[in-house]
Amino acid sequence: MQMNLTELTSFTTLKFSGAKTQEFLQGQLTCDMRELSQHGAHSLGACCDHRGRMLANFWVVNWQNDFLLVLPKCLSEMVKTHLQKYAQFSKVIITPENDFFIAELNHYHGDKNAAIFITLPGKSRHLMIAEKNLFPFIKINPDETHWHKNNITDQLAILCDKTSLLFTPQMINLEKLGGVSFTKGCYVGQEIVARTEYLGKLKRHLHRLTLHSDHAFHPGDELKNDKNEAAGVVVDSVETHQNEHELLAVMQDPQPIDS
Repeated sequence: MQMNLTELTSFTTLKFSGAKTQEFLQGQLTCDMRELSQHGAHSLGACCDHRGRMLANFWVVNWQNDFLLVLPKCLSEMVKTHLQKYAQFSKVIITPENDFFIAELNHYHGDKNAAIFITLPGKSRHLMIAEKNLFPFIKINPDETHWHKNNITDQLAILCDKTSLLFTPQMINLEKLGGVSFTKGCYVGQEIVARTEYLGKLKRHLHRLTLHSDHAFHPGDELKNDKNEAAGVVVDSVETHQNEHELLAVMQDPQPIDS
């Protein structure tokens, strides 16, 4: 099967280093950092505010005992600024690292020692993080349209600057993808996230939609119902055919009808 390689130039990494980095991130992120003690260990995770709303979600990777956050460039500075306020007390250093080669590839079963390969939802594709492109003989696809389409198909929602602080983790099913630990203890926003889980009162959920329209949809756009009432927010979108759009959107649950 032919390998397809899409370089994700819209992504970057933040490197966290220092003796107390793992402990520091344990108190900031939704994932359990205790499970990421070896080089190559990784997890989805998120950074929340005190309301349980996510600034960003990302992959956390143990890279030679430092930790990388792999996230969209448009959120890198916001996340760095937010975490820097607390990192200084733990003597953790946060450094933007723009030299990693980040790519999506499909059906790779070769030597995995030279890079970190994260299995993505759908199982037939991987996220590769490496110090350089390991496959110079393969033509690189610079168009990230298929990346977005695959994420929509697999219902993998990645926040951007337009959707930051709009959703709790459960609204994008982050817990179902292993990005939230309910046994790790305290972190910023944990009380709200845990309460949402155990009380089961979430009123907005992630949905995959196909819409026909002559105008494009963008992350952060509001969707309305037939009564012109707010019904949801676009998380990701791609035009698959002329005037046909595939979307991920966080939608209001239907209201029960009184009898």
